[in-house]
Amino acid sequence: MGGMIFGVTDITVKVTSYNTAVFEPDTITDAGGIFTLRLGSPFDAALLGSVSSVQGNAVNSGDFLFAADGNIALAVPEAETYGMMLAGLGLVGFMVSRRRGSL
Repeated sequence: MGGMIFGVTDITVKVTSYNTAVFEPDTITDAGGIFTLRLGSPFDAALLGSVSSVQGNAVNSGDFLFAADGNIALAVPEAETYGMMLAGLGLVGFMVSRRRGSL
C-alpha cells in the first residue's frame, strides 16, 4: 500500500461526485461544494484529526477516504521529445559550422 506526502498547510478538495455506498446521500449535501482542510503544520501526521464538520455535518477522521485514481499528470518528457530536441540541436550546430566555414 502506498502513501502520499504533502508539504502544504492547506488542501482544498472539490467534490464532483461520490460513491453512495460509502457516503449516505445526505452526507454531502452539495456534490459541487468545496471544503478546505487546514493543517496545523506541513508535517501534521493527523491530516484529518482536527476536522470536525464538512458543510455543517459533524464528522471525524474515520469518515474520510482520500485517494488518487492514478490519473495524476506528471511533467516527464518522452524519449521522442528528447530525440527531436537533440536532432534540432544537431541541425543548429551543423548550420553554425557551415557558416563558420564560409566566412
